[in-house]
Amino acid sequence: AAILCLLLGIFGYLGFLDDTRGNILNNFESDSVMANAGRALLAITMFFTYPMEAYVARHVLVQLIYKGDMDGNTIGPNAEIVPLPKMCGILGRREILTLSLYLASLLPALIVNDLGPVLSITGSLGASIVAYVASGMLYLGINGEEFLQYCREMLENHGYKMDKTPKPT
Repeated sequence: AAILCLLLGIFGYLGFLDDTRGNILNNFESDSVMANAGRALLAITMFFTYPMEAYVARHVLVQLIYKGDMDGNTIGPNAEIVPLPKMCGILGRREILTLSLYLASLLPALIVNDLGPVLSITGSLGASIVAYVASGMLYLGINGEEFLQYCREMLENHGYKMDKTPKPT
């Protein structure tokens, strides 16, 4: 798959050279049957992929905001489940979060015409995080205690007095 993507990328760039746009399908004519078939296939792929991506984002938001309680049900006096009242009778937590995520992704898509700058900014931020932040987090995850001990020793060697009692977690 990687070789196929590399070949398609190289030959796609060689076909348009400096006129290559951020969205490769924008390089083709609007009345091209093959390009329109590619656009239709991409739209179908997004149609089925987007709900899966929104599910993950919604799940993370529920964990952060509501501590995992998606529906907000409570236990009544007779041990029955009492659902959280819905706004306008139809909008509960699940629906509000799903609609918010959908609008948060739809509005920029409607505003931005050229994906080139968006993809370049996203790529540079993602690459920076992977290169600088993730490597440090991996090191601390693997060598966390040894690193903290090394830091304590360095601070003590420079005249700082460190508390030897461990902090409760």
